[in-house]
Amino acid sequence: MVNQKGMLRIIEATVAVLIVISTLLVLMSRQEVQTGENKSELLRGMLDEVARNSELREKIVSDTDATTDAEGAVENALKGIIKNPKFDLRAVICDAYTEPCAAEEGFLENKEEIYTEERIITASLTKFTPKVVKIYMW
Repeated sequence: MVNQKGMLRIIEATVAVLIVISTLLVLMSRQEVQTGENKSELLRGMLDEVARNSELREKIVSDTDATTDAEGAVENALKGIIKNPKFDLRAVICDAYTEPCAAEEGFLENKEEIYTEERIITASLTKFTPKVVKIYMW
């Protein structure tokens, strides 16, 4: 029973260190971790896939205001590429020379973070009607 005070202080210091470390671990686990995923690079890669797909190119180039099948086809193709189920997207196809390429009014309201990228699709083997494909992802 000679060194009881010293042993008691060592146990007290060990418990204090454990409390501090556990508090730090709890505080660190509550912080939101930022993913380093670059959304613009993801969109650029998806538009490259659209440009390489000859069926989609044909649909895009032959798209008119009366037919919007190309937008749905592009959206379906891109949804197959996205691996993160939290992302949703919208494709807009516009004439390259006459109209600005934007989504409908009110479409982008209530969305916190929106990423966008566009690419011009110039021609297929049979038609030269340049179109702009714009992707909105949130």
